[in-house]
Amino acid sequence: MQLTNDRGATEMLAYIGLLASAALYSFFYMPRGAWDYNLGYWIGRDFVNFWAGGRLAWLGQTELLFETGAYNTWLSSQIAGNLSGGFIFSYPPLLVPLLLPFGLLPYGLALIVWTGLHLAALGLVARTLGGGLPQALLVLAAPAVCLAAFQGHMTASLAAVFYLVIVWRDTRPIATGLLLGLLTVKPQLGLVVGLIMLVEQRWQVIVTAAVTAIGLTALSILVLGLQAWTGFMLSTLPQQSSFLTNFDAGFTYFLVTPYASLRSIGLPHRFAMVMHVLVALHLLWGMFCLWRRAADTARAILAVALVTVLVTPYANLYDLTLTVLPVTALAVAADPGDDKRLKAWLMVLWLIPAFGLPLAIMAGPFAGFILVAVTTVVLVPTLSFASLQNAFAVLDRRR
Repeated sequence: MQLTNDRGATEMLAYIGLLASAALYSFFYMPRGAWDYNLGYWIGRDFVNFWAGGRLAWLGQTELLFETGAYNTWLSSQIAGNLSGGFIFSYPPLLVPLLLPFGLLPYGLALIVWTGLHLAALGLVARTLGGGLPQALLVLAAPAVCLAAFQGHMTASLAAVFYLVIVWRDTRPIATGLLLGLLTVKPQLGLVVGLIMLVEQRWQVIVTAAVTAIGLTALSILVLGLQAWTGFMLSTLPQQSSFLTNFDAGFTYFLVTPYASLRSIGLPHRFAMVMHVLVALHLLWGMFCLWRRAADTARAILAVALVTVLVTPYANLYDLTLTVLPVTALAVAADPGDDKRLKAWLMVLWLIPAFGLPLAIMAGPFAGFILVAVTTVVLVPTLSFASLQNAFAVLDRRR
């Protein structure tokens, strides 16, 4: 369905998004000695791991992915420039076979192809579901999408898969199951939509997703050997758990969860985790109440995306790419009954990836507190923002 948009609001949101993203890149990615908070690399840091996974698979040296010291030494011999050290391949081995084509290319060319493919995937889905080319361009101008591109991450295409899982589940259950199975490459992003499929008793989707995940796992064992999974289980997972428990790794700047925000104000791991679980359960309950009443509205899809980001302790600023399509659908919807207060909250959500990073670096990862507030607003359509409820466009599930 073509969404009815306010052209002026669309253009304003695009300009604001691009300006905020340009400022973020200028201050935090362009190397300069005068700025103490610079991250120390130009672009594509996360892609280093994706490219290395593919290249090491071709070389038959995937054991290096799970030996941090040897892995970083190898990376330094392969990629020129300041890598800032501390690289960890934190993804399940089932992702590695999908990275093989990029491992055949030189790093720079592979990064260009990688970024272009992920942006194209999100842009195509946004154009199909969101109302044409203007909506697609607006989505690609979002700070969350730009941040994911700066980092060289795959969140843009994962967001595209996430949207299709939701809107195709009625009419294309097999395709939906295949896509849901693909989300196991970053399993936390498929947790909430998987629960929705279970609650709605979509067994064909669930079985197809399980078969897809098992197939990807079998393929990874065929390509990499069983030792890759052994290294992941015995080395990578404990290391990631230790980073969260100690909360002393550089990536904590990017975290946007309640857990991370509570840790940032000095609360201990166990207390922060208990509070995080309580908040997550509350948000899940609210999301399912909203979904039962208004499934497939832009507001309900936004709730699912926000709760997906917030229910796990480990989620990054660029994972907010999942929220971009419903945010744009709501923020630029042309309706004389629009509630300005909700649109103000949507603008905050739109900009969090841009101002969340400087806030985290200078003061701590407080974005989780802001996201919980925004999510609470989204989950309560029957209270102060009831006048907007009828304006929410339904994303067409039959496409």
